[in-house]
Order: sequence, then structure tokens, then C-alpha cells
Amino acid sequence: MTDIVKSEIVNQIYNENDKIFSKNDINDIINSFLGIITDELHKGNKVKIDSFGTFSSYERQPYVGKSINGNVMEIPISKYVSFKPSKKLKVI
Repeated sequence: MTDIVKSEIVNQIYNENDKIFSKNDINDIINSFLGIITDELHKGNKVKIDSFGTFSSYERQPYVGKSINGNVMEIPISKYVSFKPSKKLKVI
């Protein structure tokens, strides 16, 4: 299994669409798409993409924890993003 980076996705879209869009245009579209998802998650909204999955954000409340050396410390509020794959994606 290998990792894929955004530039490889841009190249695949470019080649699969008979090079009718420039690579810069494709890159701008991907950046816009990711920006919209990020903005909606910051607002606390879920982002559902059919046949792919749902992104959602949640906030973990502060709690008291211990450091490695045993000191008690308060862990502040933190935000997380979760992803639930669609049934089609789970099949992969």
C-alpha cells in the first residue's frame, strides 16, 4: 500500500478528463472543496458526501489527567474531526 498526495490526484483528474482543465484549475477546485469542508466543520456542521462518507466535528470537554511523571493537570477543551465511511466505501 502506498500513500497518494494531492498533486497525484490532480494529475489523475487531469488525465482522466482528456486534459480539458488545466492542472492549476483542478488544484484550485480541490482547494476550494477542502476549504468548504473545513469551514463547515469549524461551524459545527456535518458534511455528507454520497457514496463516500460523513465528516463531523466534536468537542471534548476539559478533564483532569495525569502527565507521564504523575503530575495532575487539567486537559483543556479540544476539537476533533471524525469520519464515518459510507456503506459503499466500507466494502473496499
